[in-house]
Amino acid sequence: MAGSEAAPAVVDAGPIIHLDELGCLDLLEGLGELSIPQAVWEEVRRHRPQLRESSVPKRKLVDVPGNPSATLSALISSGQPDVTQAGPDRPASPFSLEAPGQGDC
Repeated sequence: MAGSEAAPAVVDAGPIIHLDELGCLDLLEGLGELSIPQAVWEEVRRHRPQLRESSVPKRKLVDVPGNPSATLSALISSGQPDVTQAGPDRPASPFSLEAPGQGDC
């Protein structure tokens, strides 16, 4: 996205957990602001108890009251894509196996 600001994204626990295991959380810096639901952060902390919130770049913890699925669907449909999904107007994410040139971080 050269010359333009990266879009905000809603992130699940998996990318955070596995990027931390690889020591590659800095790859998240290429994304826009990361909305992390509180329940997702709790899952991250269960799997990576040593990980501190400040280690995740551009993160914003969000409260998802009521029906989490409906709230997250609203976040995604409001222009905050799931960071693991590529689309016709978005290149493959750094977490996609199809992304060219992705190897060691």
